[in-house]
Amino acid sequence: YYYKTGILERVDRRLVYKFGKNAHGWQEDK
Repeated sequence: YYYKTGILERVDRRLVYKFGKNAHGWQEDK
């Protein structure tokens, strides 16, 4: 479980860093 959580946290941080504010308008646009 801890291993999975660590991966999710890493991916989430990566997505936020990669997309940045783009992720904000992503939900609104959809």
